[in-house]
Amino acid sequence: MKNNYDIASRWETLIFKFSVAVLVLSGLAQMPLFKRYYISEIPGLAWTADFHFNHILHHVAAAVLLFVLFRWSVIYLRTKKHGIRLSISGWIRTGLFATIIITGLLRALKNLPGFYFSPLATTSIIWIHLTASALLGVAAIYAYFAAGKYLTHPNFSK
Repeated sequence: MKNNYDIASRWETLIFKFSVAVLVLSGLAQMPLFKRYYISEIPGLAWTADFHFNHILHHVAAAVLLFVLFRWSVIYLRTKKHGIRLSISGWIRTGLFATIIITGLLRALKNLPGFYFSPLATTSIIWIHLTASALLGVAAIYAYFAAGKYLTHPNFSK
C-alpha cells in the first residue's frame, strides 16, 4: 500500500486491472469483431471467435470484478469515518461502474427463463452497457494522465 489511506493492496489492483482487461476483450469478442476482421485467424487466437467460451469468460471475469469492487466498497465505508472521501473522478468512475454492473445484471437476467424485456428495452440496455463501458475507458485514461485519484483526504499531499 502506498499510504495509510489506500483501500487496495497491490495484488487486488492487479486482479482488478486483469479482470477489466478480460471483460473488455471478452465483451468485444461477443460482438463477433474478432471473426469479422479475421483476428481469430491469427494462430493462437481462434478462441476469440468462440461466442460461448467468451460469454462464460465474461461472466467469470465479471464475478471476479464484482468481488473486488464489493471488497473495496466495504473497506471504503469503514474508512469513511476517518475523512476519506471519493474525489470527483472517483464519483464519476463509480457511477459508470454502477451503470455497467446494473445493465450487465439486466442482460444476464434477460437470458433466464421467466424474464422478458421488450426489444426496445433490450436494445437500450445493451447500448447503455456499451456506452458506459466506453465512457469508463475514457474516464480511466483521463484520470491516469491527469493523476486523478479515486479518494481524497484532508491530509493528502497535493
